[in-house]
This record gives sequence, structure tokens and C-alpha cells, in this order.
Amino acid sequence: MASLNIHALNGLQIELNGDRPRFRSVKERAMLVYLALERKSHSRLALAGLLWPDEEERRARRNLSQTLLNLRKALADDDHSWFDISTKDMSLKPSADVFIDVVAFKKALQHTQNHEQELLYNCEPCTLSLEQARQHY
Repeated sequence: MASLNIHALNGLQIELNGDRPRFRSVKERAMLVYLALERKSHSRLALAGLLWPDEEERRARRNLSQTLLNLRKALADDDHSWFDISTKDMSLKPSADVFIDVVAFKKALQHTQNHEQELLYNCEPCTLSLEQARQHY
């Protein structure tokens, strides 16, 4: 299965199996990052409104469909392995192998926030988690 790596903390870089996909527009990258960060189903109408807030609904929906088509081409999604898509909503598949540094960064920081310790610098697990967060950043 293909793997997708999204690095968004220090400038946006997207890699598919080690290569950089060719995107036609910023909207394709924005939609991909949003779906990767918000791993749930989104209505197509809400996504269209988010990406094209000043367009009339019909045109925004058409733009969304075209952007999705271009995004699927950029990710070589011929086997429908990346997205769950219906006429009403869409999401990244839960089984899709996606790494996003923002999520990894948040998880590393959460560990230290949820871990009870007297002094942070005396706690080896917290120190390791903070180092992981720093590396992602």
C-alpha cells in the first residue's frame, strides 16, 4: 500500500512513496491537508463552502468535484485507496497510510500534558516526548 507523508509545520511538503506528487492548485493541497487533519467525514457542501466561500453554491460544488478529481490524479488514486467518496460527503479512508507532522507533534506534546510529574526535566518519558515534538517541528 502507498504511504503519504505530509509535513506542514515548517512549510508544506507532501510526499507519496518518497516522491512529490504534482498538484495543479493550492486548493488540492489545502483539501488534502484538511482531510488529513480532520479524519472524519465531511459534507461536500461544507468543503465547497470552506474552499470557495465567495462562490455561489453550484459553482463551488463544481470546483470541489474538479479539485477532487485532480487530487485523485495527483495521488494516483485509481484503486480508490485514499478517499471514501459519496454524492453527499467525503473523507480520507481510515485505513489510508497517512502521516502528518502536525498530528504527531500534538500527540507528543499531549503526552507531557497528561503525564503527572513533579519536575518536567526529571521525567525521562516526558523529555523523550518533547524531543520527538521538537524533531517534528
